[in-house]
Parts: sequence; structure tokens; C-alpha cells
Amino acid sequence: MLVILAILGILMSMGIPIFVSVIHRTKMFGLINKTGSVYRLARSEAIKKRANAVVRYDFALRRIEVFADVNGAGIDDPPDGIYNPVGGEPPGRTDFWLGQFGLPAGIEVQAPGGQDSIDGFTTVDNGGNLEDVAIFLPDGSIAQIGALRLNDGRDNYFEVRVSPQATARIFTQKWNEVEGDWFEKGEDGNEWEWL
Repeated sequence: MLVILAILGILMSMGIPIFVSVIHRTKMFGLINKTGSVYRLARSEAIKKRANAVVRYDFALRRIEVFADVNGAGIDDPPDGIYNPVGGEPPGRTDFWLGQFGLPAGIEVQAPGGQDSIDGFTTVDNGGNLEDVAIFLPDGSIAQIGALRLNDGRDNYFEVRVSPQATARIFTQKWNEVEGDWFEKGEDGNEWEWL
């Protein structure tokens, strides 16, 4: 009986790291897919509502936010990339919230080797704080191409990129340390390797 328990203990200890790794990858893929979905939501809402839609990352609250950007600080101001609804005005005449979600524990908005964690997009002045936000235009294009980069805490870096400008294609790439570049899965024969 003790021998059987010892064998089961050894097998379980060998299987636990694999199980933890599978859970970790699943969590990361879930976040990547959710982030891509938020960009797709913003693009479709911009087209449907005929208004700019914005995706931004709030570093203080660790969450990705999406909203329709109908106006600036006043009802007659052009869209400004900032969530500043005009009180007393109905959604559609002023900015309105589309959704948000927080990052899971252990995952950060971060890039490898001194690169920007948010690469590109449009820079807006949000009350004296410069932010890079993705602005989707009513024709389905994006104001400026860019990417949001994520680190899983194990030196696996991913980016959800929006490019080219006219069609605003949304896709995921992983950082390849050996090549020193970002690659889509299978691009140029490169498969994603996990650290």
C-alpha cells in the first residue's frame, strides 16, 4: 500500500507543473482573446453608432476600458479621445460607456527590453496626463495604428495589434527573443514558444 501511495505521489508531483502550465497558458490566451474582442467591439460600435470609439488602458485601476467618444468637454466639441460625458445629455449626444475588464493577477501591461507597453495609437491629454488610446473612426478605420503589450510574469510577451490604418485589422503577436521581433503564430514558420 505504501509503495502504491509513493508511486501515486511521484506521478502527481510530475503532473502538477504541467497542469499549472496549462492553466497559466489558458489564462493568458483568454486575456489575449478578450482584449482582441474589446478592440473588435469598439470598431463595430464606431461603425454602428457613426461615432468614434476608444479603447484605453487605465494603469491606476489595471483595466481596459472602451467607450463611444461622441464629443469633447462640451456637447458641440469634436471627439477628443477622453471619456467626458456631458451631464444631462442622453447617450448618443454625448460620450457613453461600452464596457471594461480588469487584468488577472500576475499579468501586466508591459513590453520587453525598454519598448513601449502601448506602442503607437493616438496620444491625448487627459487632464494633464498624456495617454495613448486606440481611436476607431466611424468608417471602421483606426486613427493611428498601435498595439497593447502584455507580459505574463514568465517573460512571455504578447501584443494585440491594430494595423493597417484603413482596415484596422486586429491580431496577436508574440515576442521572439532570439529574432528580436514580434511574430504572429506560424508567421515565417515561427511557432510560439513558451518560457
